[in-house]
Amino acid sequence: MAKNQSKTSEVLQIATLAGVFTAVGFALVTVVLVFFINPSKAEKADGQATRYVEITKFLSDPDLKILRQQAKTNEGEASTTNIREIIDEALQAYGLAFKNFPANNTNRLSSGLVEVKQTLTLEPAPLATVLQFVAHVHESKKTVHVASLNVTQAKRGDQKDLWNARIDFQDYLLGG
Repeated sequence: MAKNQSKTSEVLQIATLAGVFTAVGFALVTVVLVFFINPSKAEKADGQATRYVEITKFLSDPDLKILRQQAKTNEGEASTTNIREIIDEALQAYGLAFKNFPANNTNRLSSGLVEVKQTLTLEPAPLATVLQFVAHVHESKKTVHVASLNVTQAKRGDQKDLWNARIDFQDYLLGG
């Protein structure tokens, strides 16, 4: 019986080793296929490399550099423009008149910012013109915000589309 047990033990060892070696072989083949022979990953990497080259070529274009420089210059000019000057220009551009246009109030904030508040009361004007005026002021300088806009219909007369408007603008400046 001792010979029978050793033969069974040998066969069991051989079967176990054959199974283990087969599993390791499949694992190695899978690793090679996944990490080294994956054409979709290689194509994706090549595509990204070509896109990178195209983007750097596009961004280094002299015309684009000139446009970026002009945008920086315009942004710098806009940041130095006073909120009152912007409102004056917009009033003239839209043919609006004001009832009350007091001096602006400045408030220094703790973070080094200066808050500038400007109140404006317009003479009666068409609502579309008032709204276009407000949008123009905001577009002239991106840091200018409308704190409040109070619109009431003017006394009825010959023209029905006349509105009184009281607008509070806010601007935030660095330092100051």
